[in-house]
Amino acid sequence: MQTLIHPAHFLIWVWILCSIILSMTIILFCRNGHDLSKYDQTNHLSEDESGSTSWVDAGRHRPPTTKQIIAMAERLRPENLQPRQPFCSECGAPTLDTCQHCKSPILKGHRPAYCGQCGKPFPWTEMSLTAAKEYTDELDELSSEDKLALKATFADLTIDSPKTEIAANRFKRILLKLAPDVAETIRKTIVEIASTTAVKLIKG
Repeated sequence: MQTLIHPAHFLIWVWILCSIILSMTIILFCRNGHDLSKYDQTNHLSEDESGSTSWVDAGRHRPPTTKQIIAMAERLRPENLQPRQPFCSECGAPTLDTCQHCKSPILKGHRPAYCGQCGKPFPWTEMSLTAAKEYTDELDELSSEDKLALKATFADLTIDSPKTEIAANRFKRILLKLAPDVAETIRKTIVEIASTTAVKLIKG
């Protein structure tokens, strides 16, 4: 005996499928590190006088109407889906959603400094490290030994390792030899890519 799906149940499953697709997060960064990820929050809206669509009413779930299903499906038409943004709207740099070395997708969460699959640094990490080192080389206030010691701390501050605490202490000690504005420039550049532990140690 063939079992038929009740039309109301079918509409609910269509709604759930559309909601899942539309709520998928698009992870996207530019090479300079700007977060261009998109998070769709359309799953739990409610239909009001303006005609917006969803199925939460006074805190209680109710089956979606045919009008809501049609509106949701319309958003999934190919011409209505937005393609991946090729360039950053803040700085114009090319965007990426995968590691440029191994092509593994960038996972949702805090902007990573390194790829979790191949271990290579992302472009924003490389650029920040290079910028901080070049700026350090221009500082007349530091001796050659201090410059080398300061630059050696940068990479150690981007990861959590046995060297992190030592690097943070050395980093702060050398920055005390610089003018406040100069020290803040270096500190800000490194904090942008530093590990959570390193940030706490630097700011502590």
